[in-house]
Amino acid sequence: TWTPGDVDCFAVAPAADPRTLEVTIDPKGAIALAAQLLVDGAPAPAPPVHGRVAAGAMAKVGGAVPANGHAVICVHGADPAAAAEGAYDVSVTETGANGAP
Repeated sequence: TWTPGDVDCFAVAPAADPRTLEVTIDPKGAIALAAQLLVDGAPAPAPPVHGRVAAGAMAKVGGAVPANGHAVICVHGADPAAAAEGAYDVSVTETGANGAP
């Protein structure tokens, strides 16, 4: 559950091989959320796919993670004036260097 003013962060375990992560944030109500993918403490090397989203719309973010890289998904409100909290799901799709999921 996201609460106004919160930034929820989720660590993704490092892997021995490089990979690409695609993350989808799916709000379960009329909340507007955005996401950011950090890799080794910096924004993901690929351009982010996030931005301000409409209430209830999915937010997406993705990027390349090097071998043994530390990835963190941060979820925050897209509207700084938001007053409602709500549940959401986080889905992560991982693609290896060879393109296989």
